[in-house]
Amino acid sequence: MLKKWTAILIVGLLGASLAACGKDKKEDAAKEQDTASSVHEDTDKTKADEEQNNNAASELEEDQLGISAKEFQTDFNEAAEAVGLTYRVDHSEWSEPRKGLRIVDIILDENYRIQLLGNEGEENVRALMLDADGDDQTDIQTIKALTKTVVKKATDEEIDETLKELKLIGSTEKERGYATATLHGYHLLLRNGSSIELIIANENDPLITEENWKNGEF
Repeated sequence: MLKKWTAILIVGLLGASLAACGKDKKEDAAKEQDTASSVHEDTDKTKADEEQNNNAASELEEDQLGISAKEFQTDFNEAAEAVGLTYRVDHSEWSEPRKGLRIVDIILDENYRIQLLGNEGEENVRALMLDADGDDQTDIQTIKALTKTVVKKATDEEIDETLKELKLIGSTEKERGYATATLHGYHLLLRNGSSIELIIANENDPLITEENWKNGEF
């Protein structure tokens, strides 16, 4: 179409085109700046969200599991059903405090007992202990249910790998002794003897450490 126009029109259009081009360049530059700003803002927002998530994670006290006793009851019963375990927790009442600590004592049956440890005046569970003296399959199901209850991020595959670290599965013979594993910031301590003792705690808990545990200090 431009070829049919006279020279004057072409010159005029070129002038207008140059002006428009200059305007377009300015608009494009402005758009690029807006896009860059938008990307920058999105990046900043993403970073802010990540920082917020990290801060939220760091807000979890070193002596907490991040779950209340009532939540433990509900979540364990759901996890128990998921792994095919028939046991259910039927209460979540704390005992009277003693030396700044209190417990929820849960007896599943004569072979399985769970104790939740908490700090006085706090609803969150600090750690839990399982005493198990049943058959191997029920032991594994119970530990899987407890791990699912506490370590929300853990996949079934990660839990299986953790049980291998604890020497509960993947071996033809039952291995005795102490074993430890860490999963998403939680410490699992296992003593496998004539019966099983399992502790799940925050890996940063200053009291519930492998050394203190083996020395019988809690």
